[in-house]
Amino acid sequence: MGSAQKTRILVVDDDEMQLSLISRWMQKLASENIDVMATSNVNEAIGRAIAKEFDICLTDLDMPNSNGIKLLKAIKDADRLTPVILMTGISSRNALESSLCFGADDYFLKPLSWEDLLGSVQFQINRLKRYRSDFPKQNNVE
Repeated sequence: MGSAQKTRILVVDDDEMQLSLISRWMQKLASENIDVMATSNVNEAIGRAIAKEFDICLTDLDMPNSNGIKLLKAIKDADRLTPVILMTGISSRNALESSLCFGADDYFLKPLSWEDLLGSVQFQINRLKRYRSDFPKQNNVE
């Protein structure tokens, strides 16, 4: 993700309305050279994690047939430095603690605040840029 390379953001949510809204919000970061991908399928997202097709993931925590923790674990197994931001409509201390324990970089309750989510994503983009400029050779090794 050099200065000319796009930041690839994957948005995962089973609620199509939320998926569309969050994807549009991320597109507003166009000045940051963003490419947004969206899916409601956790298994597809896990495949993309293994293939390293994105730089940042925003995912819902509670989804039918799977959950954000499973995706979080898969992403961190593929690349522990990939930022994962979890979103949920369920206020639970246990869910928060589990998310942080497995390496979530941030955690938001729905309904989402555009400003807070944008701030978190911007922070993660800047963190990735700093890391990749400090350790360029490590990032070119497959």
